[in-house]
Amino acid sequence: MIRPYLRTSTAAKTLASQRSGRQSRRGPSKGLVVEDWAAEHVSGSVRPHKRPECAKLLERIGPGDTLVVSRLDRLARSVVGLAEILEMAHTGGWTLIGLDPALDTTTPYGRTLAQVAGAFAELERELIRQRTREALKARKARG
Repeated sequence: MIRPYLRTSTAAKTLASQRSGRQSRRGPSKGLVVEDWAAEHVSGSVRPHKRPECAKLLERIGPGDTLVVSRLDRLARSVVGLAEILEMAHTGGWTLIGLDPALDTTTPYGRTLAQVAGAFAELERELIRQRTREALKARKARG
């Protein structure tokens, strides 16, 4: 069973681009039935198993299932968070697929790329935090 997971940081952002990406011809879900959606508006800094909809999805996913995300940073924003998901997939007998860039964790190459992508997602999150702190400090200095 294909189980897509969609996430945005805030309710003000739309899930439409992730939905259309999942439905693109490039995606591995082409022609397959999608029966179980999980979508939520939660910060990427929250670990996947702490997000309500993601946690429910991870409990339901089983052997032979495929978890599909538009991009890996929608699922995890840290190397540790992504490593937990990859370990769950390995031990649970299910697959993680990222659509952009195309990533399939059923192969050693795909698992390695997922870990590298996780490192970049974590870097991006840290840069966002750093810029936010700097902006707040500058605003405070200006009064």
